[in-house]
Amino acid sequence: MKILLFGSSGLLGNYIKRTLMKEHDIIGPAKYELDIQATEKIEKMVDNENVKAIINASGMTNVYLCEKNEEKTYKINAIAPGEISKIAYNHNIPFVHFSTNFIFDGKKNDLYFESDKPNPLNTYAKSKVDGENRVRQNNANSLIIRSAEIFGIGKYSPNHNIPYYIIRQIINKKDLNLYQINTSPTYAYHIALRVMHLINNKVHGTLHLVNNGQCTYFEIAENILKIMKRRAEIKIKESIFSFDVATNIPLGSERLSKTGVEEMPDAQTALSEFIKEVL
Repeated sequence: MKILLFGSSGLLGNYIKRTLMKEHDIIGPAKYELDIQATEKIEKMVDNENVKAIINASGMTNVYLCEKNEEKTYKINAIAPGEISKIAYNHNIPFVHFSTNFIFDGKKNDLYFESDKPNPLNTYAKSKVDGENRVRQNNANSLIIRSAEIFGIGKYSPNHNIPYYIIRQIINKKDLNLYQINTSPTYAYHIALRVMHLINNKVHGTLHLVNNGQCTYFEIAENILKIMKRRAEIKIKESIFSFDVATNIPLGSERLSKTGVEEMPDAQTALSEFIKEVL
């Protein structure tokens, strides 16, 4: 199958590209080759290349930059995905869009499921909710995958890729400085392994896809230190955000077991596999 993949140079997109290209023809244009906002060019590519599915793993994810660039954030995280979902709908091909656990406010004190109502707290989160809504409105057959704390080996914003940051700090014998956030750390490779199955099974709507379980950044560090049999001092940083950020947003799924797709491994297993990849 020929698949148009946006964000192929990013963390998640790179894992999806490397995983799917073993059996599929992946078109992963760089931003200078095909900008996600270039709707007319995207439509021409879909026609000319006979694209059979579109995956959007791109977006503005740095919460600091999103607060400073609200207009650009909405164009990339909301307007562009909505327009691309319309193109997919008009061509009757699958469209997969990735969203985030940050759309919730963290006040539930439990796992958030697909049926929970979003309550975004900052520009990044609000733009992602808007993006979800536009995708749904323009394409009822689209699949919106929400995930959380996606990790893997990536070259962009490594300090915001918490498990990778922790491992590199340990290797370099440095202290760990972490915010106290409770989440569902998810290995990008485990997501990539399931994307094509979700497309083939014609899953649509909203789906939470995370490694099972929840843990704080502190607990992630403890688990990694235990697996690596190393020691390091873990320091909890006070929040320095000048805007609201949800800090208790682990995800669970009411739907995954019904999709016919293999369940996600637990977070401990995911971290163990990732450490082997890094080392």
